[in-house]
Amino acid sequence: MNKFTLFFIDKKIEALYQNESLSQIRIKHFNIITKGYIAAFFFRCLTFLISSDLKSFYPNLLMLILFVLLVIFLTRSTLSLRILSVIANHALTLFFYIYDEEVDAAVSHLKGANQMGSCFIIIMGNEFPEALLQVFSITILRIFFVLYKAQALSLYPITNLIIVSIFYLFFHYKYNEAMRAQFMLIQRDRQWERILKQLINKECYIIINFNENSFQFEYMMANNAIKGLENKEQIFNFLKEAQYQKQSLNNYIYFQMKQYQKNRMDLYRQEIFLKYQREQIKLEFSIFFSNQPTILLVFHQPKLRLTNKSENCSNKVISQYLLTLLKCLKKKYKSKPSYVNFLKKIRLIEIYDNLQSNWETKIQEISLWSIISEQVKYFPSLIVMFNLPSSIILKTNQDILSLVLFKIFSNTNTCLIRLSYSFLKEDRILLKFSGKFNGKIILQFFKLNKEYLMRFVELRDITNYSIDICFEKFPFLPFTGREINQQNLHNLL
Repeated sequence: MNKFTLFFIDKKIEALYQNESLSQIRIKHFNIITKGYIAAFFFRCLTFLISSDLKSFYPNLLMLILFVLLVIFLTRSTLSLRILSVIANHALTLFFYIYDEEVDAAVSHLKGANQMGSCFIIIMGNEFPEALLQVFSITILRIFFVLYKAQALSLYPITNLIIVSIFYLFFHYKYNEAMRAQFMLIQRDRQWERILKQLINKECYIIINFNENSFQFEYMMANNAIKGLENKEQIFNFLKEAQYQKQSLNNYIYFQMKQYQKNRMDLYRQEIFLKYQREQIKLEFSIFFSNQPTILLVFHQPKLRLTNKSENCSNKVISQYLLTLLKCLKKKYKSKPSYVNFLKKIRLIEIYDNLQSNWETKIQEISLWSIISEQVKYFPSLIVMFNLPSSIILKTNQDILSLVLFKIFSNTNTCLIRLSYSFLKEDRILLKFSGKFNGKIILQFFKLNKEYLMRFVELRDITNYSIDICFEKFPFLPFTGREINQQNLHNLL
């Protein structure tokens, strides 16, 4: 929060605060004031018109028209509320001093108290910068009129006016500061309520805090601990050894905590993918900034998102039977488009059926040349020119890789695809597909399933004429804490 303007440094939080304060308080506040003055000036105009006092009638009519216009502009644009309140306050002050003079001292004193009260009420509905502007300018106007019309100069009332204005600004500053602090507390409470409700269905979470005196993380509690994270020592070892963007999770959380602690008092939340030994972890962490930052770590179990429900088949026997039958009819019907399309459909059913259970732990040694050749067979009208050595072996999930190739070949707008390869660092292979593709559909497929594909394949670049895909030779396993993962890790290494 800016200590001079009291505006939140985070623009999103400031916009949220302005929306809530406008809808709940400030619009209603200004509406009541303006409509009240419309009624007051209407009766004043009516009174002066009946008494034929046209000299007083026209200034009051102008004020009536002004407040009607203020209401019209307010309904069309709530963003103009600040400007409209400044106009209303200054107009009332000038009207009181120029057109509403009173000879009777008692009545004049009462009108002055009314004008001061209305000025105070209008300013109360403003932010501190507008309040500062109005108090400063209206105080100058009052001093000017006193110096201009007073028969004898007296410093006592002028000094009191300045002191009262300063004290009012101090009160208004503290009031707005308290309102904004209350808003932040409400927002934090709401976010923690949402998180705590979600924790009921979470399989595993850990809560730690950061002690700024000892400059280290401290364990608070854990729930549904999984294998490998069963005590404090294992948890803190995990924080040190897990890697994100080539730095430890320990350091990453610390730097994120310090960065956002300087800029705002807020609840920071993020989802990241970690690498721990040869495992991949989807981690959601939230940082609550209070006296000591509290960090909530939630572990997510991987699940494959199968979007094409029509291609899911629960009966694997039926799909295998249909596939065998089609192969028997291949010689007679292989040239017919309906046969080819049906064969593709059955193959996709087989792939999706294989991905229904334990897909995340099914890792096999596969020849890249063989799997590409196998998928090309389902696209007889497509020529794929590639020269891959059979010695390129991947440890991956065959069905995931088949699904990716199927998606690319199915969204091709040409009969010829050229495929080249290159070796990258960190045991990776880059495949470049050249041809004409429906890039939007392929990109949407990768975005929708990024969380699940990234362990095996990464989309580096895509256009309507080329696709660059990077494969992991030794993919990361999902972090489940189960003993089966230890067996898979041993096989990979």
